[in-house]
Amino acid sequence: MKSNLQTLLRKAKRFQKGGELSAARDCYREILDEYPSNKFARKALDDLQKFVFFDPTKSEESERYQNELIALYENGQFAEAASRAEELLATMSEWVFLWKVLGASNAGLGKHEIASDCFEKAEILDPQDTEIANNLGVALFNGGRLDAARKSLERGIKLNGNYSEARNNLGNV
Repeated sequence: MKSNLQTLLRKAKRFQKGGELSAARDCYREILDEYPSNKFARKALDDLQKFVFFDPTKSEESERYQNELIALYENGQFAEAASRAEELLATMSEWVFLWKVLGASNAGLGKHEIASDCFEKAEILDPQDTEIANNLGVALFNGGRLDAARKSLERGIKLNGNYSEARNNLGNV
């Protein structure tokens, strides 16, 4: 049993170090299911809960982050916006807004493959967001991946048939 505990702890630490906070959280929960008095796992889980379940709609701090990132982006400071979004993602990896800003900023820098990756992560977190599907389609198109761009834009239109920007972008593909 002790070796299983050590294995789970190593696994959780590896996930946490790699930024996979939800997976780390799941490992710590598994440890606590089997070893409810494990103080290390309890503290690690409590610390993770502060970040993994960050609810941006209930925080003045998140509004400050949003305003900061939007200002950087709107002022054409794409590298700064990307850097700040990456910094915040280290502790708030499930906040869709950050992935969207990081994707848009990388697109503004001409880094279309990175932008596509960011929008794909955002889409995993919020698959019903038409804007994400559209932005992913544009990034894929600009990166020369026309079939994937078409599919993404069509998905966006399917989510919201009135989204004219996605329709227009699909016409460009």
